[in-house]
Amino acid sequence: MNTVTIQCPTCGRPFVATADDIRTANDGSFRLRCKDCRRPRYRVTAFPGSAAGIILAAAADLPEPFGLPALVMAAWRARPDRFGLDGYDHPDSNRVNSEVVKMSGPGGTLERVGVRTYRVTPFGRLKLESYTAVA
Repeated sequence: MNTVTIQCPTCGRPFVATADDIRTANDGSFRLRCKDCRRPRYRVTAFPGSAAGIILAAAADLPEPFGLPALVMAAWRARPDRFGLDGYDHPDSNRVNSEVVKMSGPGGTLERVGVRTYRVTPFGRLKLESYTAVA
């Protein structure tokens, strides 16, 4: 099982996390607990079948760092019914962009590294591992 080192935003200490450390709260958010300060850190992310989960899976297949247009095309190819323009055979970049903005916030699964350029965070990789462990 993969592990990643994440810096706690509360105490600043690094801690090692695995996919088993992720807990699901009742509101649908996921939680990691710092081993030193024991403060739970809530990270609102997505379930595997949700729009953000599909985008995260598509982003993991792209070479990093990847541009927003490449991510739009990858998400559209994965689910054209969900990320396509209604009535047309073209991707809807606004649907993908609105999810990417939510996913790239503090503690999110994507990190903005430049103008319209992103990468998958270590927490995002843990989420993908937990998706495959459940499936």
